Amino acid sequence: MAKGWLWLILAIISSSAIGHKCVHSRKGPKGPPMRIQETSNLRLLKSDPLDLFTTNIEDSNTEQGQLRKSKLRKEKEESQPENEDWRPIQIVADFSNFPTDNSVSEDVKDFIKNSVFKTVQKYFADLIKVKGPSTISSFSRTSCDSELKIPSYFSSSDVSADMILFVKIVNEDDDYIAWATTCSLSSTDGRPLTGMIQINQKYLTVSSASIKSFTSSFIHELLHSMAISPYLFDAYPVGKNKAVKTELVDGKKVSKIILPSVIEWAKEHFGCSSADGVFFEDEGDDGSVGSHWEKSQVGNEIMTAQATAFPVLSKLTLSFVNDIGWYKVDFGFAEQLNWGKDKGCEFMKSCLPKFPEFCSTKRMISCTSDFIAKSICSENTFSDDCMIFNYNQQMVCNFEYNSSPSSYPSGFEAIGRFSRCFNVIKDKEKSAVCLASRCSNGLVQFQVLNVQYSCSIAGQVIEIEDIKIICPD
Repeated sequence: MAKGWLWLILAIISSSAIGHKCVHSRKGPKGPPMRIQETSNLRLLKSDPLDLFTTNIEDSNTEQGQLRKSKLRKEKEESQPENEDWRPIQIVADFSNFPTDNSVSEDVKDFIKNSVFKTVQKYFADLIKVKGPSTISSFSRTSCDSELKIPSYFSSSDVSADMILFVKIVNEDDDYIAWATTCSLSSTDGRPLTGMIQINQKYLTVSSASIKSFTSSFIHELLHSMAISPYLFDAYPVGKNKAVKTELVDGKKVSKIILPSVIEWAKEHFGCSSADGVFFEDEGDDGSVGSHWEKSQVGNEIMTAQATAFPVLSKLTLSFVNDIGWYKVDFGFAEQLNWGKDKGCEFMKSCLPKFPEFCSTKRMISCTSDFIAKSICSENTFSDDCMIFNYNQQMVCNFEYNSSPSSYPSGFEAIGRFSRCFNVIKDKEKSAVCLASRCSNGLVQFQVLNVQYSCSIAGQVIEIEDIKIICPD
């Protein structure tokens, strides 16, 4: 069973009009990596900003190291050498660039510093391991010097860490939630060692809702900073030519990830024995193209360019991170991605409405393929001109904070932990509802208006108050 997400007790609600924005091309320095001569293991990274989220992590080097080494011998990966001692990644956050005036509330500062980072840091310490030097040599400059002030203490002493993150908070009238960049790379193996993130308070509100969507956005950012970015391809230990290739698709150059575990995942997930990789996004601006998975192929995977109400950190992304050579990931954290599952090679090349992920009637409401949420048929920037069913934050059935209004009789729908989506026909139109349900003795049972119903077969129609409920598979 996959390990659960370490969701926050609190969360930040991001504006639904803004959603997730990758702004690689908007801020920060540009250019190829360059070395820092006065330090032993740092080199500057001159590039477009990379989405980033990193945190303080306690080191867990203990006697369990020998057990880890034994496990690694049995789990040899082509992209990483055997018999290396891997340790949980230790990421140290520096908050000295927080504003000292009243432009940002103390609640937001405290929330980011003491709730958000400390929660996600533990998640990544469990998820990812690194090898090599466990300290970062003293340094006085990075590629991010134009964006932040490097505290003087970093130039006078080494830091026990695998990565240092400089965190800024601003309150700007601009259409982004956060942007980030990798500031320097290790001269030993090219792994990112320093980075920064700038968070825009304008779109953040401390709340007990929207926990999953906010946390997943930061995980998305961190994965860009650590691994999934075209500005890091040349530094991969496995070699750029073994990680990505360019193909001409409909007259457009598109990046395809060809790492061994990614190809293996594609063959197994789609049920396509001829799969030879997974495409990166070819639509949107420079912050989206070539640094995210293709939306139409993997839908609500966490590393697509469009935010989704139910993001999934799948084995696809973990395979990418594991194969490039810097990290060892725990695949026990992989979550099940249902988008495109067992749909065959045809699904990878087309968006036919015969597949439940795609549709042909704009604004039509239907259940997602995993029956977790209602979805709306629409076309977006990243859907390759396909009409797809998009997850919507306000339409997730098992999200207890969902307060979206219902168009059905009072008490008909139920939102909560045990609710799932059911397709319905109302007034001769197809739609969907959220109902409290469970599986018992191989049968789907659901409750409407305090009455319990049972489905005997998939596709069975049960009519309640002129609403026809269609039993799921």
